[in-house]
Amino acid sequence: MNGPSSILQRFGPVARAAAVAIVVALVVGAAWLSVSSTGLGDVRPLRRHYLYILIYAYVVLSLPPLYGAGRRSTGLALLGGAIITVLLAIDLTSVRFFDTAFFDIYPYLPVQAGNVSLQSAWGYATSYIAPGVVTLALASVLIALAIAPQAKRRGPARWTILLLVPIAFLATFVSARIAANADPRVAALIETPEQIVRPIGAADRSQSVELVANQAQPLPGTIVLVIMESAGATIPSSDGSMLLSDRLIEISGADGWVNFANAVTSSNATDIAVPSIMTGVGAHESSEKLHSLPFVTQYAAARGYDTALVTSSTLHWAGFEAFIDSAEIDTLASASESGLPFVNDLAVDDAFVYRTAARIVTASDDRLFLLLYPQSLHWPFQIDSELGVKGDPQHRRGAAARIAEKGFALLFGALRKSGRLDDALIMVSGDHGEFDYVDTLRVPRMRLDTFAEGVLSPIFFAKAPGGKADSRFPALAGNADRLVANSDIAPSIADILHARPSAGMAYSGHSLFAPVPRDRVVFSASTNAWRAWPKGAIAVSQDRARLLCDQRALCRRAIAKGPDLQWLGPAGAADPLFRMALRDPAMRRALGKLYRDYY
Repeated sequence: MNGPSSILQRFGPVARAAAVAIVVALVVGAAWLSVSSTGLGDVRPLRRHYLYILIYAYVVLSLPPLYGAGRRSTGLALLGGAIITVLLAIDLTSVRFFDTAFFDIYPYLPVQAGNVSLQSAWGYATSYIAPGVVTLALASVLIALAIAPQAKRRGPARWTILLLVPIAFLATFVSARIAANADPRVAALIETPEQIVRPIGAADRSQSVELVANQAQPLPGTIVLVIMESAGATIPSSDGSMLLSDRLIEISGADGWVNFANAVTSSNATDIAVPSIMTGVGAHESSEKLHSLPFVTQYAAARGYDTALVTSSTLHWAGFEAFIDSAEIDTLASASESGLPFVNDLAVDDAFVYRTAARIVTASDDRLFLLLYPQSLHWPFQIDSELGVKGDPQHRRGAAARIAEKGFALLFGALRKSGRLDDALIMVSGDHGEFDYVDTLRVPRMRLDTFAEGVLSPIFFAKAPGGKADSRFPALAGNADRLVANSDIAPSIADILHARPSAGMAYSGHSLFAPVPRDRVVFSASTNAWRAWPKGAIAVSQDRARLLCDQRALCRRAIAKGPDLQWLGPAGAADPLFRMALRDPAMRRALGKLYRDYY
């Protein structure tokens, strides 16, 4: 007859094994949450991580024991531990930046196994996988492997895995019940269908430009458009004494500059913002319109300009190579043609951009349109350059700003030497703002998940051709404090070249050489008709008013104080900017995804 003691003896090892399994899962979970921006106070996003934490716990528990067995078993455990450490480091890096496991984020990445080179893969690894994350992954695996044999030695290892299943189910069930109090007023919004995405690619734009009769103003002899990757309006100069935009204007030595204090970006994602700048399409507009509007370079080509695009970035990602081929630019120089090593995931030393641009300016005798796309301010910020910059790894953004300053000095010097500077139209814009991620395990926020903390406000300034004496300068200066967007660049260039898109196409943006309406509305989005992403964020801007919506806090109202935001509180369906977003189909779909993911 079995008494209580025999029952305890029978189930004692199982209980101990279950305890070991829970401890192993907690070790992995502690490592996971140490890099995640998810806190224990909100279980809605936390439950997305349960499955992955438990999978790592399962695998560790299923490995052969590290002691009490032969060399072969121990060797297999060590090999398995090494593989798990690498995979866990990749996952922790993904969680650190995106708060999402790598398996979930991979389908949305612009660079994948089919189009990544060894150089790019190494660039990604060195740019994003921090030593602290590798140390954390290794420590958690070693601790888990040391604990796991305590269950193996007592036999019922299978129970350790089986018991984790109901634990995971219970945790998910409880968290779902807690999060099931969705506001009934947003039920219809949650049911909004998701966006059908058509990525950027090649398109026939040969008939996309119409020229209009020349007005009194002459065409500028030189047009320079600089798209500065990840350059926000709040970025300081290298010595911290002023804004970087003010320092670059100072370096030029020219007059006629306007620094736009109330500028917003079309997107916090490069593969929306850069096409928007190049074509003038809004983030809320269709993929068909994106692939129909002319590139800014095509207006110049139609007016007889030589055109050139120089970038330190490779174009082998997110369809950019085929997309830019549609522009039929005369001279194209990218990272792929430079022969230089990558300094981050996708780019080489920005010295390549500025030196190449200076050579093109010096060698050209004709009208010239020069499009530059430097990358030094892209995370993790370039710190060493052949431009004579040797930066401190602890102050990376200051070194990247110094590279920009030296590069612009080289560009302005070439323009001045060739007699082009005074007559040139120069427009400089960041594609979006960026965080200065400090070297900590937990990244405060990921730029792609929000428009807050300066992400919405790019660096944006321009010089009228002919400076302050030009008849168009007063209109440009009159927009200094009005709401402008980097999607206004294409309409501005079309205006100054007396051109427009072909019949049937029109810009949602405005030329900066005419008064921008006070009541204009700008929609900004992280996902749209040509870009998918697992999380959503939108912004609606009108004058100084801002509505910012993301998965963490849903929608909030703010007032822009320059590039900074003064928060006013949560916003819902009664808010005027919220209603504007609902009336636009693309913004409504983005809001629908945001609310579905939140609840």
